[in-house]
Amino acid sequence: MNYPPIVVIGLDGGSWTALDPLLAAGLMPNLARLRAAGAWGELASTLPPFTAPAWSTFMTGLNPGRHGVLSFFQQDATSYRLTEGGPLASTALLAAPAFWDRLAAAGRRTGIVNVPLTYPPRPVNGFLVSGLLTPVAADRFTYPPELAAELGPDYVVEADYLTGIMGSFDLTRLPARKRLLADQDRAETVRADACLRLLERHRPDLFLVVFASPDRISHFFWEYLDHTAPAGQPLDPQTLADVRCHFQRLDRWIGELTAAAGPDATVIVMSDHGFGPAATRWAYVNTWLAGLGLLSLHRGQVLGWTNPAFWRARLADTPLRSWLISRLPVRLRRAVRGAERPEDAVDWSATAAYATVLYANVAGVRVNLAGRQTAGIVPAGAEYEAVRDQIIAAAAVWRDPDTGRPVVTRADRREALYHGEHVADFPDVILELAAEYAVVAGTSPRTVTPAKPTFRTGEHRPAGVFVAHGPAIQQGARPAVQMADLAPTLLHLAGLPIPADLDGRVLTEALDQTWLARHPVQMADDETTASPASAADVYTPEEEAILTRHLAALGYL
Repeated sequence: MNYPPIVVIGLDGGSWTALDPLLAAGLMPNLARLRAAGAWGELASTLPPFTAPAWSTFMTGLNPGRHGVLSFFQQDATSYRLTEGGPLASTALLAAPAFWDRLAAAGRRTGIVNVPLTYPPRPVNGFLVSGLLTPVAADRFTYPPELAAELGPDYVVEADYLTGIMGSFDLTRLPARKRLLADQDRAETVRADACLRLLERHRPDLFLVVFASPDRISHFFWEYLDHTAPAGQPLDPQTLADVRCHFQRLDRWIGELTAAAGPDATVIVMSDHGFGPAATRWAYVNTWLAGLGLLSLHRGQVLGWTNPAFWRARLADTPLRSWLISRLPVRLRRAVRGAERPEDAVDWSATAAYATVLYANVAGVRVNLAGRQTAGIVPAGAEYEAVRDQIIAAAAVWRDPDTGRPVVTRADRREALYHGEHVADFPDVILELAAEYAVVAGTSPRTVTPAKPTFRTGEHRPAGVFVAHGPAIQQGARPAVQMADLAPTLLHLAGLPIPADLDGRVLTEALDQTWLARHPVQMADDETTASPASAADVYTPEEEAILTRHLAALGYL
């Protein structure tokens, strides 16, 4: 039985909050046409709602507890780190096959371009160009390796402007932000042109590309997308025009890829998460834990901005850090350069729980468990559960002292949110804060403070976008889509049986019912074969340092 080709266009960070006004203004007619003639709705992201776990769930159809990716770094249940770190995520860390691996096993040809966390590229039946977390100087970022020549000399995985901006000490100045926008234009234009050539030349059964620019632009120019701006800071008309122009280009590329795929193709436009305004308040979760009697510092220590280790961790080895240090008094200069890690200020012999930042408004709290952590003090069993109960109960009544509003919207045990063999590596309790709050790993005299201005005006939200169009799609359908549903739905559209143990489902309500009657969902008896997760030896120390600084410059760390 013949199945029509499939084209998936990922708009990283795409949200209806940003796109609806552009569609209403007639600036994105191709996306508007696909939505009007197809099925569409919101796409619920993972928790946390960001790149690493979301795209990993998209690829596998599994929740983070089964594919093993919860952040940009490999999770370690024994770690005492208060800031994110460790081996970076990669295909070696992903402990499950991607849906295109299943397509390849069935003889289907695929073309995969710029999906995050696909470095180093695994062999596929077709071609693959790796995405975010590909080292800048990587000599093998495509499969097959010779495909790199087809991309052209100007192809880049990620515009390498951020290191320069970070070091120039002008993050919030408009010229630097305009440079960011121009670099996104150039990088995505080259990517779109390459994708059209690859699609027309190779004609895969499934073609997938992710455009990263909606995420980058939403982070740095959100006020230009939801038409809000801080009081006294009017929008720059030229920047507004430039932002809109970029989304018009995105729409043109959507139209060109759709046309190149042909009238019988199934086209899906989706995102890994949505967007909204950046946080206006900082929540010091470790200060809050200290107030509960669960975390203790060595005498005279603080983990906040008054501790040199805080600045060492935040600024890493950037030119900005060197510039700041050079202007400190000699005594403080020596202290900063010799500062220890922030976690060294914690008295672990008297600490029962501590928090790290999983994503902007999501914290992971680890219990200092005896027999797991090297200095663990909480016995397993009833006392461990009592600590988790205390954290969850206290989170339910944590209020912002200035506003009286709840700080935490959800607090739960890890096993209540995820399932699978990797849950044991995850933090013991997950705290999801209200969107106006950002988690700060350090401590402060207060549990909540006003946020300091940053170069990011937009931040992730759980609601992404989903549009499906084609002869197999039911016009006007409004499916309730979870991130894990994409993989089984794509497998079904390609004519493959669905592994029974996937966490997602086929979106049958989005399919044309006549087409579905001719192509009923078939379940496979085989189960997903997990591969051992290991991020070792994927990156050199130099590559890992550069990529970590890049993530910090993007604001993820």
